Amino acid sequence: MCRRTLMAAGCFIASILAAAPTVTVPAGIDPQPWDALLTKYVDERGLVAYEKWKNDPAELAALDAFIAQYAATPARPAQGAEEIAALINAYNAFTIRWILRHYPAESVRALDASFSGARWNVGGRTVSLDDIEHRNLRPVYGWKGAKTSGFTFYLLQPTKQPVGV
Repeated sequence: MCRRTLMAAGCFIASILAAAPTVTVPAGIDPQPWDALLTKYVDERGLVAYEKWKNDPAELAALDAFIAQYAATPARPAQGAEEIAALINAYNAFTIRWILRHYPAESVRALDASFSGARWNVGGRTVSLDDIEHRNLRPVYGWKGAKTSGFTFYLLQPTKQPVGV
């Protein structure tokens, strides 16, 4: 009986830890470089000029510098709307960087572990896009629905505070 109780308690604790947010985003991430990149490489229909972007080493470096802002363990974590905006911007920037790294590609879904691969440094942790979406944005901020309906609205919206938050 004691063994079952311990197993149940262990499963309960594991389920709490699995649902816990995976990242703490540093406060004060400057979205301006990201906004400038989106303005240059994304058209009014939301289509990204991947080939042009990939062939510009200075702009790839600018994207990498923007992404690097997320890596450090934060002395002061972002909260509320700032955290939501930072997480959405990170998700989108990481996705675009992954595509650029492998461009040309048939689809982001065709690339190995695009969403499940833990390769992005956020708040001192290495996480996946799935971690950001399913363990931070959806449970913490209550976004529901299919992946595309949940994020299409926000994809490539260069702003400090996402529309609708």
